[in-house]
Amino acid sequence: MCGRIKGAVARLYTNTTTLNDVKERLLKQFEILETEEGRDAISKVCTHVDPIIDKLKKEMNEFEKVEDLDSEEEEDSSSVSDNLSISDSSAE
Repeated sequence: MCGRIKGAVARLYTNTTTLNDVKERLLKQFEILETEEGRDAISKVCTHVDPIIDKLKKEMNEFEKVEDLDSEEEEDSSSVSDNLSISDSSAE
């Protein structure tokens, strides 16, 4: 479907193409997308893309959890070194 739209709009550009020409071509293609054929094509795309999006979301959540753990470890090590510095200066 996307290839057809690209072919019906973008590939028809010439030196004499006007914005009105492009607008008319786009409007026609949007009408096609609103038909049963267009909805079927969009549905097929979603069927392939949705699992990829879900996988990426899962990976991002896992990545964010790891980043959160790293941040907590940095904060913990920072407070330990702060406490050591306070203890060292008290000993003097």
